[in-house]
Amino acid sequence: MANKKAKPSGNVTFSIDGTTNETMVKDNSKNIFKTVLTEMEATTNKLTPKQHELVKLLNNPKNKIIIIKGPAGTAKTYTVCYYAILSLCMRQYDKIILTKPLEEAGEKVGYLPGDLADKINPFFQSFKSNIEKMLSPDRVQKLFEKKNIEYQPLAFMRGNSYDKTLQILDEIQNSDIRQLIMFVTRMGQNSKVVLMGDEMQYDIPNRLSGINHMIKMTQGMEGVAHFSFTREDIMRDKILIELTLRYEKYLEEQNRNIENKKGAGR
Repeated sequence: MANKKAKPSGNVTFSIDGTTNETMVKDNSKNIFKTVLTEMEATTNKLTPKQHELVKLLNNPKNKIIIIKGPAGTAKTYTVCYYAILSLCMRQYDKIILTKPLEEAGEKVGYLPGDLADKINPFFQSFKSNIEKMLSPDRVQKLFEKKNIEYQPLAFMRGNSYDKTLQILDEIQNSDIRQLIMFVTRMGQNSKVVLMGDEMQYDIPNRLSGINHMIKMTQGMEGVAHFSFTREDIMRDKILIELTLRYEKYLEEQNRNIENKKGAGR
């Protein structure tokens, strides 16, 4: 007598940070979270040890606020998006909110046609393109359609409170300290806040940037974790390692010149 084929339990075992996690999903091919978990396995194998280290930090329930800094090309956004999608599928959160300050990079594009979504979509493209490196475009679209993932302009968040939500704010070097505090204080019950940026890429006067003020203010604070990528972690063309080093020296020289002029004027 042939053995009966065991009915699938609907349990999906997956690892976010090297530990085993098990989540219950309905056993049918239309369940988007189950399909997403399957697609994400390939991405897990591509992460570097440093990226796995960040994912583990993000996944630690003791860390309610995580502040990440690092130069361009170190896959900050990619790694955070990876954690965000997996944690959503694991039911750690009901929703992911993706946020950026709407600053143009050194040039004005002028009036943008369309409704609010049409106007803000160009600013949020980096989030979407990173998620589409892990999932098929149609899968990404479904997550947005079901409002599992939402874009929220920073300017429209005041007065809101988000429960069981992963709040992600990118490009924090383009926010002042008041905006950063406003964003963090939207955090409700069972939520987590991730802030990330590059202190060398300002689109606002750097004296207004809140990135270093926020890092300094939260040092040693319980429930807050800090993580830094370096030039050696750059994932794009390695010429950028030398370029960022030279740019850093250029900025240091500019700052010295400013301080010297101030001293001469006293």
